[in-house]
Amino acid sequence: MRFSSPAQRAFTLIEVICVIAIVILLAGLISPAMKSMTARAETVACAANLRGIGIAMSQKLQDTGNIYPKVESDPSNPIYPPEAGALPLSEILKPFGVTEAGLRCPADVRKSNYFAQRGSSYEWFPLVDGEVAIAPNIYIPSGVLTLPLARLPMAADFSHVHLGRQNVLFADGHVQTL
Repeated sequence: MRFSSPAQRAFTLIEVICVIAIVILLAGLISPAMKSMTARAETVACAANLRGIGIAMSQKLQDTGNIYPKVESDPSNPIYPPEAGALPLSEILKPFGVTEAGLRCPADVRKSNYFAQRGSSYEWFPLVDGEVAIAPNIYIPSGVLTLPLARLPMAADFSHVHLGRQNVLFADGHVQTL
């Protein structure tokens, strides 16, 4: 029986350095792809949150006779007087299953964090507050505007946190990244 010495079975220093270099090179190639996949996953999670908000709002409309409620996007800087009865989005939609997690965009929390400042990563557009949901009127200086529901934005990310874009919820319930 012939035994080989341990020196003959071991890796050389050059072989170990080459393997480490290859692993570092592969990690460097995978890193940008992982960042891109993470950003896309955050965009999809955010769009799902906005769809949930849209579904909850349609349930709320059934309770209010198809009239949009008055929503305060930033309770610390209200746009409605106290007697108007406007509430934050979280309070209006809580009975319909929208939780704190449903109002938190993962990309927003990592970047500008409007969620921590305002209690929601999403800005509600007061264009139709108090209007009938079927054909809401938008009042502009030159008169009244009626848009198709598929073109009427209802809520969106506060800023462009998805690779320079933002998710927008439209009145017909669809979400688009613009």
